[in-house]
Amino acid sequence: MADALRDLVRAVDLLQVEVQREAHVSRTASGPGTVHMVRQATESSERAMKRCMDAVEAIHRLQEKMPSLQFMETGEVAIAMRRFDSLVSRRKQMNVAPRICGYN
Repeated sequence: MADALRDLVRAVDLLQVEVQREAHVSRTASGPGTVHMVRQATESSERAMKRCMDAVEAIHRLQEKMPSLQFMETGEVAIAMRRFDSLVSRRKQMNVAPRICGYN
């Protein structure tokens, strides 16, 4: 359990860094290398997202094997899951096309 929890927390920490990087690059990048930089930041963020999903799956597998333990409802796992959900929402908001005059 400790390894799965540690993997989840690390994956969420990495995702937070990558989402912040992706937001920064897409806001501030300009010039000929912009597309490459934005694509690279997005790909890094997607890899971090995949790592989080793998860690969440490992926690779910542990939950299925030991249903008496309430991993998902309490403690560090619950905090990490809330952070993960928040980062997923933030990333989705960043990837929405900007509204121009009320139209997408």
